Amino acid sequence: MTGPAKAVNPVIGRRLTSLGLTGEERFSIGSVESKPDAVTVRAESDGGKVIEFQCRVRIDTPTEWDYYRHGGILHFVLRDLASRGAADESGKREAN
Repeated sequence: MTGPAKAVNPVIGRRLTSLGLTGEERFSIGSVESKPDAVTVRAESDGGKVIEFQCRVRIDTPTEWDYYRHGGILHFVLRDLASRGAADESGKREAN
C-alpha cells in the first residue's frame, strides 16, 4: 500500500515531522493477515531515504476484520446484498 503520509497514523503521541516525514513519501505497510497488534511501516522518499516505524493496528472488532478482509465496508455490504439476492432467487425457483 502506498500513499501520502497523512494516510498513516503513527503510534499515538508521535508527530510525522518527529519521524522526519514530509508527507511526500511512498509507504509499504506490513501484513495484518495474522491480526497483529502492530505493523512495521516503511516510508521511502523520492531521494531514496528510508524511514521505518511501528504503528498500532486499529482493527478492533470481528466485524471490522470482516470489512478489512472484504476490501472495505462497501465491498462487504455489496457482497452481502448480492448473496442475499442470490439466495432469494434460488428460493423463488424452488417454489415454482
